[in-house]
Amino acid sequence: MEHAVFVAGVALHGPAPDPPESVADRRDPRRPKSGEFAADMMTRDDCIACKALYEKYQLYVYQLIAAQLTRLYGRTGGRVADIGTGPGHLAVELARLTEGDVYALDINPAMLELADETVRGTGLEQRISFALGDVHDIPCASQSFDLLASYTCMHHWAEPAKALAECYRILRPGGLMAVIDVRPVSALTAAAFAEIIPEEEYFRIIDKAYKESLDEAVAADLFAQAGIVPESVASLELTDEDIMDYLESGEPLDILEAAVAIDEPTLWMITARKPLQ
Repeated sequence: MEHAVFVAGVALHGPAPDPPESVADRRDPRRPKSGEFAADMMTRDDCIACKALYEKYQLYVYQLIAAQLTRLYGRTGGRVADIGTGPGHLAVELARLTEGDVYALDINPAMLELADETVRGTGLEQRISFALGDVHDIPCASQSFDLLASYTCMHHWAEPAKALAECYRILRPGGLMAVIDVRPVSALTAAAFAEIIPEEEYFRIIDKAYKESLDEAVAADLFAQAGIVPESVASLELTDEDIMDYLESGEPLDILEAAVAIDEPTLWMITARKPLQ
């Protein structure tokens, strides 16, 4: 059995519905053009709210995603890139599960400060390094990483095809690239999330992401524009093994259970493997 992941939960469901309105209608008109990242960057207060949101409602999502990515990766060790690390939670889980060295990139200095706080005291400090940089011009040599992950960042990118090409450039032959992001949701689902996340300062972060989001068909076309052939394009789904890993961790279930009532998938994942030369 497979389970669909939500930004705030996991639910049992069937195929993803069509987006309720066109991507063009849902896009935020304030989305930056190339070179305008600073104007659209989250303030420090927003970054703090974002970290608090994740830690109250979404930590299990990082654990489950990292577990699946580790299985897809199919090995331990190596070099791992977390592109758009935000407060660093996925970087921590990837370091813990892959046992590799993680390079975590973000364009926002305030986010990197918070990510450093997230890593502190985990025992993983020596295996996670942070870098300030732009996904459109990643400050790394070509063919540097065995696994590259980006979670809920693509909708922020001013030139997604260019950014995807950069991610692919730094991937080693045989390496795995996984991009995960939100898709447009219905007003009903947005209202359900507002019930689960009653804090206005938290919900507006989620709501903004949905309003800026791309569906996976548009994202797959951007992969093609970047010259990348996807291995898979699908709703992000978790196996029973992923769920059991979470249950065995002893983490609280209240948020997980609340989200089961939502009957619309909100995340997609596109993976690609770089051919061996």
